[in-house]
Amino acid sequence: MYAEAVLSVFSQRYAGARDKFISAVETSSIVERVNNIVHPVRGPKNERLFCDIAWAGSPKAKNVLILVSGVHGVEGGVGSAIQSDFVGRHRRLPADVCVVMVHALNPWGFACASRNDHEGIDINRNFVDFNVNLPDSCEAVAIWEKLSKQRDAVNQVGEHREQFDKLSQGQYTDAKALYFGGEKASWSRQTIEELVAQIKPEKRDQVIVIDIHSGLGPYGYGELISEYLPESTGQKK
Repeated sequence: MYAEAVLSVFSQRYAGARDKFISAVETSSIVERVNNIVHPVRGPKNERLFCDIAWAGSPKAKNVLILVSGVHGVEGGVGSAIQSDFVGRHRRLPADVCVVMVHALNPWGFACASRNDHEGIDINRNFVDFNVNLPDSCEAVAIWEKLSKQRDAVNQVGEHREQFDKLSQGQYTDAKALYFGGEKASWSRQTIEELVAQIKPEKRDQVIVIDIHSGLGPYGYGELISEYLPESTGQKK
């Protein structure tokens, strides 16, 4: 019975995941408002696509938790399930806490089972300053060109950790190669930047972002990856 309840929030496709999330949000007692942001490109069945942002708890709370799903579109299912489960499970939040759920930040990728967005951009590599010199892509592209000539190239990358680390830093010259960061700010990045402007982090006591991905490591295991160095103040928090 419990297993069925847990599995009920999961969906294999974007449309089903969004339906469950919107249904959970509309019947929730903790969601204060929802922004349905229309994507500029339609989905594989000519359907409209959305990044839906739900604010649970008081938008004025001093502590904000941001839960993001679908940065890498095809990975959106698990993040969507967590967001739907959270909304359906909680009936109240502490007065000083606001939870902002960004559902399907890359809805085109989610709907089309693509890691990248509609412009071939890996959104995780898109948050760089395009007004200055971009990171040198020569070595990353060379690694990809070598590996792509081999069968099952993506798995080959995973077997060579040093090459994977260099390639995964992102490259900005070849839209057909893995980890392409784009040539300008993506639609998803602009959406996040607009959200940040609404949240105003400088006026909050604490802002925590959890960007949910899947497909890395053993099946069924979670891994917390932080940008803070071990033993640093940020990492300990």
